Amino acid sequence: MRKLLLITALSVASVAACSQGKVTLCNDQGSLYTISGQPIPISGPLPSGVVFDVGLYGGTNPASMTLQKAVLLNPTGGGGGPGNGQPPSTHVICSFPGGSLAYFQVFLWDSAYATPQAAIAAGSYEGQNNIFQMIPGSSIQYPLITSGGSSTWATVGDESPIDVEGLSPVPIQSVWVNGDTIEFSWNAIVGQLYQVQYKTDLAQTGWSILVSDVRATTTVMTASDSILSGGPHRFYRVLLLPF
Repeated sequence: MRKLLLITALSVASVAACSQGKVTLCNDQGSLYTISGQPIPISGPLPSGVVFDVGLYGGTNPASMTLQKAVLLNPTGGGGGPGNGQPPSTHVICSFPGGSLAYFQVFLWDSAYATPQAAIAAGSYEGQNNIFQMIPGSSIQYPLITSGGSSTWATVGDESPIDVEGLSPVPIQSVWVNGDTIEFSWNAIVGQLYQVQYKTDLAQTGWSILVSDVRATTTVMTASDSILSGGPHRFYRVLLLPF
């Protein structure tokens, strides 16, 4: 099961590079990469050991984009970005010529896997923004990109937040009914954050939050939910949050 990871807008700014097709992969304080609303620390791997790859895919056909450059966000020893949630500013010479309209997409995934698709298959972290268009090799000031002030950014509105799935599910240890309430428990690590979610149909794509971001104070945590007479069945899961 993939994890829930919220990553805000990823920006790709172009720089002057004649016909080489050169772009710069970067983001700013207004578009940090976050998990559960918190910028991903770049001081090193997550407590779970996860190190993220940030990769720029691009090409002249949106259906056949290839990886142009990948950079680690939070490697052992610390990343080179200016702050948490920011990769180092990375210059990319594209594998295709500049000077004409091209398509790009930014992915973020667990670097233990070679590709975002492999991370998805393994149930680990993965996410991407919408495909956007720009002219690599054009000269444009970075603030103009985020404000939509340049014609070289053909679809500025596609620089959108990334919702990445990839949180660790925790086994529910016991379930019992107490009157009109269902209660369940799970083994916990003191100090870690957990979230309890539910859905009424396993075919649904999203989960609703029952208990949001509760920090464990004991090694066994519990949650409860009201049972509605004649109401739909509910399916529950408990997630370990990365912070």
